[in-house]
Amino acid sequence: MVVKAQGSLRGRVWACLARDTPGLSNDELARANVFASWSFDEPVALEELESIDASAAVCLHNRRVRFLRTFITSDRRRVICLCLAADAESVRVALRDAKRPVERVWAFRQFHP
Repeated sequence: MVVKAQGSLRGRVWACLARDTPGLSNDELARANVFASWSFDEPVALEELESIDASAAVCLHNRRVRFLRTFITSDRRRVICLCLAADAESVRVALRDAKRPVERVWAFRQFHP
């Protein structure tokens, strides 16, 4: 079946760097179920993002949230993380507790053939 879009589709596309968490397995990646995104007014150094990740680790661990893959835009003003968690609310709470400048958190479901 072919689906044709009616009208124009609007979206945003960014060049980015992708970073996987150490030891990421294909099974974990296939079970990813939540995206989280945040943006910054000024470019953020990669070292600063690593520092933020380290400081959020306890909150993420306590809520059983695991960042699997992180996409960092080339201008370093936007970050999107692919997460594995019980649900989107667990990610929201963990990021709030970690005082992360979260912009959006949303659940999704992967469909496999």
